[in-house]
Amino acid sequence: MNESGFREWLRTNYKPNTVNTKLSECRNLSAAYGDLDEHYDADRLDGIMQALAYTAQDRAADRPNPSKLSIPSDLYRDLSNYRTAINYYRNFREGASRRSGSRRLDTDAVNKAMDEYDALGFDAFMEAYNFGSVISYWVLRDGKRYPSKAIFGVAHQFMPNGAPLDNEGCSGTDARKHLERLGFEIQTDDGQSTSPDRARRYWIEKTLVTGRLDREQGEHSLGRALWSPQRSKSGGDIYSNMRAVQPGDVVFHLTDNEAITGISIALDGVDDSFQGLAGTDWEGAAYRVALRDYEALVPKLERSAFLATEPFSTELSELAKSGAKGLFYNAHRGLNQGAYLTEATPTLLSILNRAYQAFAGQSLPRVDEDVVVSSAPAATGNSYTLDDALEELFLDRAEAEQIMLLWQAKRNIILQGPPGVGKSFAAQRLAFALMGATDRDRLGFVQFHQSYSYEDFVEGYRPTADGFELRPGKFVEFCRRAEADPKNSYAFVIDEINRGNLSKILGELMLLIEADKRSPDWAMALASGKVPFHVPGNVYLLGLMNTADRSLAVVDYALRRRFAFVDLVPKLSSPKFRSQLDQAGVSHAVINALIMRVGALNDEIALDTANLGRGFEIGHSFFCSNPLKLEDGWIWYERVIRTEILHLLREYWFDAPGKVAHWESELLTPL
Repeated sequence: MNESGFREWLRTNYKPNTVNTKLSECRNLSAAYGDLDEHYDADRLDGIMQALAYTAQDRAADRPNPSKLSIPSDLYRDLSNYRTAINYYRNFREGASRRSGSRRLDTDAVNKAMDEYDALGFDAFMEAYNFGSVISYWVLRDGKRYPSKAIFGVAHQFMPNGAPLDNEGCSGTDARKHLERLGFEIQTDDGQSTSPDRARRYWIEKTLVTGRLDREQGEHSLGRALWSPQRSKSGGDIYSNMRAVQPGDVVFHLTDNEAITGISIALDGVDDSFQGLAGTDWEGAAYRVALRDYEALVPKLERSAFLATEPFSTELSELAKSGAKGLFYNAHRGLNQGAYLTEATPTLLSILNRAYQAFAGQSLPRVDEDVVVSSAPAATGNSYTLDDALEELFLDRAEAEQIMLLWQAKRNIILQGPPGVGKSFAAQRLAFALMGATDRDRLGFVQFHQSYSYEDFVEGYRPTADGFELRPGKFVEFCRRAEADPKNSYAFVIDEINRGNLSKILGELMLLIEADKRSPDWAMALASGKVPFHVPGNVYLLGLMNTADRSLAVVDYALRRRFAFVDLVPKLSSPKFRSQLDQAGVSHAVINALIMRVGALNDEIALDTANLGRGFEIGHSFFCSNPLKLEDGWIWYERVIRTEILHLLREYWFDAPGKVAHWESELLTPL
């Protein structure tokens, strides 16, 4: 065979491990069957391909090796790898490249690919086009399931001047999205239709197997079930992840603290009536999750391949330092005591998958390119709805619904308005409504100022007793928590967002906060480290902006494009405002005077477009604090005017003291 030419072709198109593996396999084929170029010239290597045929049915029947190759281990797997090597050599001889890229398909091309699948059958179809046998997503036609990524790749050859894409040449995420746009339904391998609120999750079981009969055999053994106590010996809820596992989730098994050795699929959710096995350390009330389809990982992913090999060890260490919780390892890259079940968030999964690619020359089975993070709110704790928010806010329902719609669509909004319109109060209530619960653990809050920095918000080096240590900022830490809880929405509020140097504070986040960049596909290393970071799709940003602060620079256009802006205005004429004052014991005469006089003041402020304008009006929240016990309504009103409103007017009209005096008289004229 043309080994030097084949090597260069592989190097151009594939990773180093793939180059070495496929070269070695083709050398073995040449030794067993003769020169590959002669076979290609005779029949395009079809004869050798047929000699290597070995199906799942052959494996089930334990049929012998049909080939001339010596295969000491897994016959089915190794023959499949050799058939793949033949496809590689065919592509080399034909001058094909897997890096041709995907293109837009039409329905006819997809149907032709499905017709070919029907004619060849699963094994022959997947082998012919160099796709793996483990399928996570299926596309439906007339009730029949087809492997979505393979159909997408093969369909390219039915387009004008097209050529098929193999497993490494196309994206499973692109495949699903494109097929869905064409009207096809996509299902997961457990028969669930894909949807934004049904995202598969990934877990890592860290368990001891050797010497434990319950883990070595029987219905509770490795790959057949997860099981754990419900509480730690001290009563801590450290096994709570067991309750979060859902049918169809993927479980990786890290065994004997040495290597990830297998993969399973969750069959059911948790059984919390299970009793821990007698004679084990986990007797008593326990959790159990049934598993199915256990598959040994060959080769296994050694612990040293990710915890002691660069760049993965540094990335994992940074991830542990950057706020990710409940990990099976610590920042020093040792394994944590306990930590039975860890969620492999997209960032953690990406690191482990790349480590396996470097170690074994292939991706981890059942790992999709885009681990979709759900943004659907799920109520936890005390339920809270938009109706609850409207009970407390002076917003109209239509106005509130529009804000929520914008927030969910854009992911980032800014509430802007003059002082006293209740921006901070509204932000918290709207955040709870978005989350569906009054869960303060899912609500983040910071206030920007002139000294606020990238190191505070994103990440930076901080002094320690031994020098400096890279630590996450508030927002990155918040995002790590949200990423580990994809079924719930998280809201992050930035007060006084226009007081900070935004480009300096946000850095890479100027890109990553965009609504269409909220996925692991857009993950990037931050300025100070190597660990990939992305803003999860379940994180919603809410900025607050005071339109009356003269000291602030105009928000740049780059930020304006990434946020939807919502104006909040004074609600002095709102029936809810009048009702609140009435319930606080303020007389109708004082209420009427307040609404009329402050309303007239706002009219003049709005008309003064040369100096002020509507962004400087007086908001209703100045008057939302109730009178003190010893105050009647008028004394309370007079106190607010003298101590708050007049000071603001003196700042507004610092060069027009006569106007301030006029409005002092107008506002404080006795009833």
